[in-house]
Amino acid sequence: MPALYKGTATEDVETWLRHFLNYCAYKDYTEAKKLNLFKLLLTGSAAIWLETLPSDITDSWGNLQTAFLTRYSTPELMRFKSARDWLNRKQGPSESADDFVASMQRLAKSIGADDQMTRFAILNGLRPEIATYVIQRQPTNVKELLDAARIGEMCVIKPETDSTVTTQIAQVQDQLRQLTAKLETSRASTVMSVEQRLRAPSSKRVHLVDGRTARYDTRDCSPRRYVHDYRHDYRHDQDYDNNRQPNVFVRSSSHEAQPREQCSKCGLRVHHSLHDCPAINKECFKCARMGHLARVCTSDRQTE
Repeated sequence: MPALYKGTATEDVETWLRHFLNYCAYKDYTEAKKLNLFKLLLTGSAAIWLETLPSDITDSWGNLQTAFLTRYSTPELMRFKSARDWLNRKQGPSESADDFVASMQRLAKSIGADDQMTRFAILNGLRPEIATYVIQRQPTNVKELLDAARIGEMCVIKPETDSTVTTQIAQVQDQLRQLTAKLETSRASTVMSVEQRLRAPSSKRVHLVDGRTARYDTRDCSPRRYVHDYRHDYRHDQDYDNNRQPNVFVRSSSHEAQPREQCSKCGLRVHHSLHDCPAINKECFKCARMGHLARVCTSDRQTE
């Protein structure tokens, strides 16, 4: 049974009419039955057009067929547009070679293209992998071109796309992005914790060999800075009174006596800062002057 004809610009009047005539021939319809079936299948704007025709056209199948083709045949201007679309048409990814060639032949017939032009248009629209094989076969007509296109289509391995695999890959990528973000956050928090520990003040005590107590500050990464404890200064003053000179030499690894640098105020090792010296604000037992201890006092030497 032929489909309804609405008379729109997208419908192919020649294809529809050919299907209608084939169906009538199959049913062995008379002219009267053809007229009745034809009027039944027209709908929409085509049915309105049929009602405007005079009775001498609607009562004769030959006159009605001629009027129908004249009204709904593709205009000459539209043939140029159809020819451009025909030359630019490409085979779809899932379209078979048979369907593509059949569609191109139908369009070629509607625009009046010859066999050679049809072969060129079909070859231009085939998929690249199929067209390469067809060119190697050098077909001389449309039938040979179609046979070569079928063989080329069978030789091409079609890539299969699995939507499930694509979804899983996308999920894995999302998980990787989330894991990377967590690692960056954890790394930043670890760095901040280490910096806070380095900046936090922590006092420790160290016992020296001679019994003195010193403190060093670990708030920075600089070498240890010892702070002298002033509680043991009196003992050193008494040592001098007992005529015991302070050690000014230390034994090195090579068993050679080497002089060491000492403070001119207290006689101990040189301090990092003058404020670390225990002789500050101390009175000398020999000269009664402020600012140095008796063991380094030079009043006797000056008198001599």
